[in-house]
Parts: sequence; C-alpha cells; structure tokens
Amino acid sequence: SYRRVNVISNDMGNFFVVISNSFGTVQSSNAALAINFPPGILTQPQGGTFFAGTNVTLSASVNGTPPFNYQWRHDGLDIDGGYEGELLLEDVQSSETGQYSVRVSNVAGSVVSSNALLIVKGPPSILEQPTDAAIPRGSNATFSVTAVGQGGLHYQWHFNDANLLGATNSSFIVTNVQPALLGFYSVTITNPYGATLSEEATLSFDSFVVFSENFETNLLNWTNATGDNMMTRSALQTHAGTNSALCGNSLEKIFHQLPIEVEGHRKATFWIYDDGGTQTRWFGEMRSYTNSYGSGLEQILAAGRFDPNFGTNQTGEFEFESSDPTYYQARVLNGFDSGYCNLYEQGLVTRSNGWHRFEIEQMEDETTVNFSVDGSLERTVYDVTPATWDSVSIGSVGRGNVSGNVWFDDIKVEYLDPPLILADPMDTGANPGGNATFFVEATGNVQSYQWRFNGTNLAGATASSLTLTNVSAGNIGFYSAVVLNGVGPAKTVDAELFLNVPPQITLQPQSQSVVAGTDVTFSAEANGTEPHSYQWRFKGSNIPGATDLFYTRTNVQPVDAGAYSVAVTNAAGGIVSSNAMLIVRVPQAAQFGSASVVGTQLTLMLTGGSGSTYEIQSSTNLANWFVATNVTFNGGTYQFTDTVTNRQRFYRTKLLSP
Repeated sequence: SYRRVNVISNDMGNFFVVISNSFGTVQSSNAALAINFPPGILTQPQGGTFFAGTNVTLSASVNGTPPFNYQWRHDGLDIDGGYEGELLLEDVQSSETGQYSVRVSNVAGSVVSSNALLIVKGPPSILEQPTDAAIPRGSNATFSVTAVGQGGLHYQWHFNDANLLGATNSSFIVTNVQPALLGFYSVTITNPYGATLSEEATLSFDSFVVFSENFETNLLNWTNATGDNMMTRSALQTHAGTNSALCGNSLEKIFHQLPIEVEGHRKATFWIYDDGGTQTRWFGEMRSYTNSYGSGLEQILAAGRFDPNFGTNQTGEFEFESSDPTYYQARVLNGFDSGYCNLYEQGLVTRSNGWHRFEIEQMEDETTVNFSVDGSLERTVYDVTPATWDSVSIGSVGRGNVSGNVWFDDIKVEYLDPPLILADPMDTGANPGGNATFFVEATGNVQSYQWRFNGTNLAGATASSLTLTNVSAGNIGFYSAVVLNGVGPAKTVDAELFLNVPPQITLQPQSQSVVAGTDVTFSAEANGTEPHSYQWRFKGSNIPGATDLFYTRTNVQPVDAGAYSVAVTNAAGGIVSSNAMLIVRVPQAAQFGSASVVGTQLTLMLTGGSGSTYEIQSSTNLANWFVATNVTFNGGTYQFTDTVTNRQRFYRTKLLSP
C-alpha cells in the first residue's frame, strides 16, 4: 500500500505499482487520484431596484468540484423551489423586497454567498389580511393588517366601504360593539407607487339570544299543556336572581312559544337545581312542531334526569342502553339514535345536589347535537332528524302523581352563526329598456336583506330578490346582497349586470361545390351576448333540428343544391347570415363529338361535366395506352388537338375528378 498525506492539486494524476521478484517484474494498471474541492463563490449575486411586475433573475458563479447543490434564501429563509444556480423571480411585488443569498454545497463542503438587496417599487403587499371577529355584544373588536412596501405606508380603514374617520393605523379597534357596527371592515394601504385594498373582515356577535327567562316577573306567557299542571314561582332556590320556577309534582310541565322558529347552529341553556329528591323525571326540552305546540310533533331534544328504565322505544346506539342514576340523561325523539341516553361520554360530571348548567347545542349541519353538563361535553348524537325549534318546555313528564322538587332558572335560547348563503345572485344581461332580476337564497334565521350596487346600498332594496326596470347604461355594474340576522351579516359574491348586445355574423357560411354522395358541413361564427340560438335554413325555410353552430348534410344529391343560411338569435335580437351556395356535381363521362383532320392535325370536340377533370389517353393498338393530356372542363365542351400520321389512332377519356 502507499499513503500520500496533505494532498494538493499538484498531486492529482495516475498512480501505479511495479512488483518484482527473482523471476521478473509486473506493473499494475493506473489508479487516478482526483481531489474534491469545496465550492467557492466567484461572482456574488447582485441586487437592485425594480418596479413591481417585472421579472428579476439572481445568479452566482462558483468553482470547486461539481455537481453543486443550491439553496436560495430570502431574508434568511429557504425559498421553496430555489434549487438552481439562477433564481428567477417572476412578477415581483413589494413583499419580495429583502436580502437574497444562496448556499452552495458539494461533497467537499459548502459556502454561503453575500447578501444581495432587492428593492421592489410598487403598491404595498399584504402579508396578513384582517380576519373575521365574532364577539359578545358590547365588547371590543380589533382588526389588523400586516403589509410591506417602499416609501412609507399609509392606512385608511373602511366600514361597509365607507371611510372611517381617523382610522389610519395598521390596526383599528371597534369599541362597545352594537348591532349598528356589525358589518364588513377593510383597509386601503397606499405608498408612493400605488394602493392595495385588503380583503373584507366580518364583524359579528358570537350569538344572538332569541329567548331568555329568569322568572323574576312571574311565569308570564308560560302555559301548561292540556292534562299538565302549572308550575309555580319560587324563591327557595335561585341561580342568579331572587326567583326561579318550581316543579313540585310529576304532573307539572309548562312551555313557552319562541318568537321565531330557530334554525341553523343553535343552543339552549337550562340551569336546573337537583336536590337529589324523589322527583326522578325532569327535563329542559327544545321542541319542534309542524303547527302549534302539541300539534304535529317533529322533534324533542331534552336534557335532565330520567331514572326509570328507558323502555323499549330505543333505536341505534341507544337500543341497549339503560338508565344510570350516577349521571344525568338526554333524549332525542327522532333520528338514527332515538330514545333516552346517559350523559357520561367524558364522565366528568356526576349527579349531585345543587345548580347544574345543561346545554343542548344543535350544530350547523342540523343533524349533530351536543349535550353538555356544567361545561363538559358528555354526549354527541349524530344523524338527528333536523327540525326548527319553535318552543321550550320545562318540568316533569306531565303524568303520574310523584311529588318531589326541582327548580329551573336562567333559560336561554340563542343561535350562533350569521346567515348561510345557499345560492348567490348570478350574472345577468338585460336589453336596454328591459328588466333584470337578481336572487339570493339564504338560511339561518334571516332577518333582513340589503342589496348593493357597486358597494353602495340601494334604497328600498330589502327583499330576497331585486328587480331593475327600464335598464340603461347607468345600471351596468356589480350587484350583491347583504343578508342579516341577529348575529351579523353575510354577503353574496358580486353579480354583474350587463347590457345584451345583439349578434353580428363575424364569419359567414362558405359556398361549396361537392360531388354527389359526399357529406357537407356549414358553419358560421357570431359575436354578441351569449348564449346564442341557431336555426339553419335551406332556400329560406327552416331545417328541422338544425339548431347547432354547425350543420352537416350527409350524402348530398342534386336535390340538396341551393342556398343555405343560418339565423342567429340571443336575448337582444337576431340576424340572418348571407347565403352559402351548395353545388352538387354528378360524375359525367366525357363524350367525343365531331372530328376533323387537316394535314397531320386532328381536332376532336368533347363534352363533359363542368368543373370535372379528365385524362385523355391515346393508343395505336388498343393495348398500350398513353396519356395525351389532362383537362378541366370550365364549360361543357373542350377542343382537343393532336398531331397524327397515317397510322390509325384510338382515343378514350378517364374521369379524374368529378
């Protein structure tokens, strides 16, 4: 073996060994020594100042042993995809201003280039948009934006597209939020090179209370159903105030109609005092009827206590479940899982004397229901039959005669989301002087609608549809609808209104001359407002079923020859194309007519199909034929001349092209 230490470039080359003994010598093959050199930066990347929208290329040249690996960086962070010797930045924006460098590595090591400062002069770039805020009524909301750009940034916040006086910082605080302040907040950021408008952020409440009851003013508007007894107001046990509602017997049960039918994401809260006594069945219930309370029951969602056996009307996951007196219970009347169930999914809340908060939350999909006790989610039930809540009920079962006390207090029913847009308005065209109608479809406890034109509210346009009459150029623009409920607003996408333009033929159908038996296709092109309707015509009469952009006639015959046109219509009018003439040629053999000879010149007269091409052949023995000429008949006759001797000569024709 041979060892060479501290090798340098001069040591590179071929090495071999000579081996000898008393009988002779032998030389090995060559072994090449190559030295790997770490990369070095020969030319550093160069920065510069560029206008937004241009393309910028950064590069660095290196030496060392290839291959090289590259990783470009922006302000010290790796750039995804920046793995080549050149970095191409397309359509640069203000956000790409900063320091750029490249790390180059190979098998022998690595090196990092110096920084190249890239400055982009253009409108500000937004790095972080304002985000939606859902807050309790009366609290504060803060909107903020993060942007970069050259030349100093200036901010102007907007509320529903109107400038907010004095709101000129990168953040804006809305204090003591009330319904009039719910809406859409955005900010325009400017610098010497332009302006950038942020996305809109929606400000809404985190919930809207449809109904609440603290029983401080007696049991007003509470009703006992037929066969049920009325409950009483009590000061013996209270949650927050000085009174509550007492149920002292299993016959006692009362209900209250809600002011609206509550849909969407919603929650009911009941505070119930459990004294651990003999009253084994008591619930706070949300009920759904097709008509009024007691008529056409659709759904019951309930939470409370049900100690007796659950019975046999149990389905799905509830089928084999039995009442566990250690925990509280819930009820679902209709759904895949229906009947009663225990609230012990987390097992964090067991039955105990005192006040307990029961919550029934129906999620946005309206088929998932969460039951919580004292803030702990203790049961989620899926595939519940959806139904709007129209009444709230408290008490016992309204039958039997079991004495025992339970108190109810601070009942609240609320929904938690703004409206949900199901169908946005669509782009619409109108004829000058005509009408145009936009529609929006929404759900989620909708209270009102407000249509907007180019971002400005339209007075009186407060229905789910908007009809514009006698449309003119002044109506052209973008329309949207803001749909509002007690939580806040939701806004549709913009729909454009445009004036319909009647069609004009931009490419006329073309005349054609074809041989009988072939297929013919006519086409035309038109501009104007889409969609277009087409009706092809033959000699001025409509062709049944010919209503596409193209019209094809198969196996044409002489009877199909004539004028073809197309009528193009849209919402604004119509136009008929020019005629395209179809000529149908029938193959026709050429016929020899008169013949004359003057000296050695023979003249033959031929008749044939106009536009057809023929080959004239000659022979002296009827066995060997030669092409004399090719001829296309422009009319119906052709004069052919040939030089002949005393020998006999035969002629014939061959149809080449009809």
